[in-house]
Amino acid sequence: MSARLKTRSAFANSSRLVNHMQRLLNHRNVMAWLTTISIAFYLLFFIDRGSIPHDEGLLGQSAERVVQGQWPHIDFDDPYTGGQAMLHAVAFKLFGVRSYSLRIVLYVFAVAFACVTYAVAARISPPWLASLLTWLSIAWSVPNYFAGLPSWYNLFLAMFGTYALIRYDETNRRTWLVIAGCLGGLSFLFKLSGLFFIAAGVLYLVYHEQERSRVENHSDDEQPTSKRFFTAFCAALLLCFMGLLVVFIRQRTTSMDVLLFVLPSIFLSIFLVSNEYRHGRGHSVERLKSLTLSVSCFVFGVAIPVSIFLIFYASQSGLDAFIQGVFILPQKRTQFADYPLPGLESLLAILPWILLLIIPYILKLFTDSVWWVAVALLIATVGILLGREQAIYAIVWNSVRPLVPVATLLGCVSLSNCRGEQDQASGPNRRVTFLLIAMAAMVSLVQYPYSFGIYFCYAAPMVALAVAAVVRTQPDSPLGLHFGVMVFYLGFAMVCLNSGAVQRIGVAYVPRNNTDPINLDRSGLIVSPSQAELYQRVIEEVMSHSRPGEAIYATTDCPEIYFLSGRKNPTRTFYEFFEADFQAAPQVRVERIASMLESSDINVIVLHWQGEFSGDLPTEIAGGLATRYPNVMHFVRDPINRPTDNPVFSVAWRDPEPKPLPKP
Repeated sequence: MSARLKTRSAFANSSRLVNHMQRLLNHRNVMAWLTTISIAFYLLFFIDRGSIPHDEGLLGQSAERVVQGQWPHIDFDDPYTGGQAMLHAVAFKLFGVRSYSLRIVLYVFAVAFACVTYAVAARISPPWLASLLTWLSIAWSVPNYFAGLPSWYNLFLAMFGTYALIRYDETNRRTWLVIAGCLGGLSFLFKLSGLFFIAAGVLYLVYHEQERSRVENHSDDEQPTSKRFFTAFCAALLLCFMGLLVVFIRQRTTSMDVLLFVLPSIFLSIFLVSNEYRHGRGHSVERLKSLTLSVSCFVFGVAIPVSIFLIFYASQSGLDAFIQGVFILPQKRTQFADYPLPGLESLLAILPWILLLIIPYILKLFTDSVWWVAVALLIATVGILLGREQAIYAIVWNSVRPLVPVATLLGCVSLSNCRGEQDQASGPNRRVTFLLIAMAAMVSLVQYPYSFGIYFCYAAPMVALAVAAVVRTQPDSPLGLHFGVMVFYLGFAMVCLNSGAVQRIGVAYVPRNNTDPINLDRSGLIVSPSQAELYQRVIEEVMSHSRPGEAIYATTDCPEIYFLSGRKNPTRTFYEFFEADFQAAPQVRVERIASMLESSDINVIVLHWQGEFSGDLPTEIAGGLATRYPNVMHFVRDPINRPTDNPVFSVAWRDPEPKPLPKP
């Protein structure tokens, strides 16, 4: 009898424990804190790891020039809008002039991003699933390249703005529209691609107005008055939007570019016009006033930070320079900083995803059983273990990158089939679903024209949330299998992406080898042994022939040389292809550079023989510089094992002319 009572007591205790865990997993605030704290701890392992030297040099040098009193676009050619350089200048003031200081700021924003991502995910899923979605979003983003580039801040601010728009949807307070607009304006001040969030916000407001009028006039069964006028207005607005998008990608229009960057916007535009034609209700004049008021509040928010920023440029008579640097000069980036998408054959990898998304009713017959979910998790485990193999890695990556047009199309179809909020009682409401797929479609444009693998990571969290919203809108979606898929992609990211080299992300798994610190005062980063040794030797050589604060000349595409050595850049540019005479005859450039070297009294030059964007250093320029700087030291990447390799850098100098002694 005693043993039986003990057994019953044990079962009762275990049952209470299970119930307590279930309540814990479904408690929104508890899961929010657990998720944010665990992610904050996880990100600490990446904060000082890895470096793409020219990126760190660009970030550091632009911030240092602001600290010195220079203005982006007026005194130097900032490749971005300029707000990031000012934020990083504050970081240097607070934490010291070194690359690690910039990553402290990125870390703070990344933790806030995780917190807000959870808040957004909790609107489309239960707390435990929102936590998993947040982890998935983080694993596919910041840890893959922990550098303070503006595209990360575009992503962060887009997520913050998305939450503000959701709060507007929940409270109907236009203050949230102004806040969302301010976040969009700040995003623009970091990088021009912040406009993508603003475009998504306007699309959402159009749909929000459609839904508002439909709900408020739900009992009106008569044909709405002046329906054609508002439908035509929406069509004209969306036609202008599509025209701007076509102009944006006009310089490279491959089939994959159209599929990934244009098709989602076409789906959204067709859906909005169709939705207005089918369900539009209310008087057009009143609806136009309502939409204009909402968009005006949003645009007013955008204008607040941008106007404050431009006041300073107006005070310096620098508005023309700002416009030239932000809207005209970046057009060169599409010519020289170009990286194509993979070919159409890569789309084969997404077919299983499409199957899982488009035929939930058929799959439901097989996925109600827990055994099928267990099989999915087993396959996911095997896939994670084999994910570092070249073929598996490529398939997994290519199965995710083209998800945006699929999610956008299926999201629009799901919203078209939903007749009201009651059809989505267990999932996100219609407006939040549309907002997320619009954000995914627009934010993904950051991949154009430099479609390098890491650029997908700048949009991956929005894509994950959009796919989750679409899945939750499907009434018979195989949620168990989708859960297994989510676990697989989370494991793949943590095992294969977070530990891989950023230079090969999306192509093949190459393990990171970040073991050695760069023993320079201005670094604070841990990189590969070869990179650490190379830059230490080059910078020490530069410093041995120049004084702190003295000007040197470094070319091609090596702004890190100026920053790490603490020497001044005598030019306006960080990358040579931004120079006005970059495509001029080599001899013309040689004469211009020689004149600049003499007028700036430069005694040390650094030759980087192969630039990331500007290409190989022209032999005419190298030869012209060599005649003026006879002393030279070459630096190869691996001097011990491969001493005969072509040099990566060459440091050349001339003995400065002795200055006359002051007269007594």
